[in-house]
Amino acid sequence: MYTKGAHTITLYAIIKNYFKMNNGTIIGILLSFVILFILTKSKNPTFGVNLKRVYCPNCNLKQPILRSPKSIDQAVSGGYICENCKTKMNKFGDKI
Repeated sequence: MYTKGAHTITLYAIIKNYFKMNNGTIIGILLSFVILFILTKSKNPTFGVNLKRVYCPNCNLKQPILRSPKSIDQAVSGGYICENCKTKMNKFGDKI
């Protein structure tokens, strides 16, 4: 919170005025980030984002950060195929 004269400026007011968003839009964006965070922490293989390095569960080979998907499913939901032992993994490194 920042006080300038008789006006109190909050982060909410800055976002609302700078991006010209209404209350529903701001709440929707915040809820989306909260849901994405919860799904990421639950380690649900379908949803969420994995920001950690992935290792093959069979041969323990480190998978590349930049990957080229080998199928539509990998392109949409993430996943790897180990170059060494050809094991299929989800984006968290669990064997499929």
